[in-house]
Amino acid sequence: MIATKPATNGDGLTTAQTPVGGRIIVTSPKRGARLAGVLYLLVGIFGGFAQGFVYPKIYVAGNAATTAANLIANSGLVRLGVVADFFDNTIWVFLALILYRLLKHVNKGAARAMVVLVATAPRGPMPWPYS
Repeated sequence: MIATKPATNGDGLTTAQTPVGGRIIVTSPKRGARLAGVLYLLVGIFGGFAQGFVYPKIYVAGNAATTAANLIANSGLVRLGVVADFFDNTIWVFLALILYRLLKHVNKGAARAMVVLVATAPRGPMPWPYS
């Protein structure tokens, strides 16, 4: 396959010949930024549901017996919160990878550091806002 120089079509989209299958794909920073925005929105929705709705209804600061009773009484809500947290954390990792692809052209070292920090950051229910 012959490598071609990326060409722009006036809308900022660049097309490049790919060696896999010989298809022409559209690669655009704008498309990646939009995807990152959608992922941020999903992180806000899932994380907001789990952290802002489920956990305050379950966790009672300083009262383990009431917290355990809430866990038993609202087991379906707890499961939904765990699933929302799982999706939140998974989307967060994919968001870091998309941002890496967007930012590696600016500063590859900083983009790598961002991915490492996202991958090692503590995520999940934090009891400190509810105490």
